[in-house]
Amino acid sequence: MYEEQGRKQEVSHLLDNIRIHHEKRIEQEQNQYLHINLIKIYTLLGENEKVLKYLLEGSQKYGAFIMYDIYYHNRIPHHPIYKLFWNDPEFKSLINQINRNLKTIRDDVDELRKRGEIDIH
Repeated sequence: MYEEQGRKQEVSHLLDNIRIHHEKRIEQEQNQYLHINLIKIYTLLGENEKVLKYLLEGSQKYGAFIMYDIYYHNRIPHHPIYKLFWNDPEFKSLINQINRNLKTIRDDVDELRKRGEIDIH
């Protein structure tokens, strides 16, 4: 949309400023949302290697929480913003890893529920 309006350079400048701010903050604090935002920013900037870096790093640092948030709330495998990555083997591998980890967590929760150790409605 911004490219059609001739404002691509303006948007790139804004995204770059946000990126710099987030990268400085990520060095100072542990916050899964910084990873999520950097994934989005680098996607918009078309920097595939950085997207994969922060996707992998975030899933390793924050485990199930970030995987759930990235995968379900941002709909990475289906959202058009990530279309450039849908056929990338490394991206597919990370998404498959996230799916396996989420399935394991769901199976563990189901087992706890069956044994009556937790009550989730």
